Amino acid sequence: SYLGNTPTFTAKVGDRVRWRVAALGKEFHVSHLHGHRWQDEAGRFVDAQVMGPSTSLTVEYTEDNPGDWLYHCHVTDHMAGGMVGWYKVSST
Repeated sequence: SYLGNTPTFTAKVGDRVRWRVAALGKEFHVSHLHGHRWQDEAGRFVDAQVMGPSTSLTVEYTEDNPGDWLYHCHVTDHMAGGMVGWYKVSST
């Protein structure tokens, strides 16, 4: 856990990206990706989604926002406990 100990994911502008996130155990999580939005199951554009215990989430989009972005759980204790990492998007 913590930045530097979690995977750093990379992509390029124009790439088709798919995130598969799993919530293991008995707690709720809120999966959040800075600088990006995707459509949820209801067709709304969101940048975070609540995940119940032992559930999963698949997010898909075409990358269009270069930069260094955080991905993390929005539950404060979870992020403070290390559920955070880097997502780096290059323009070429």
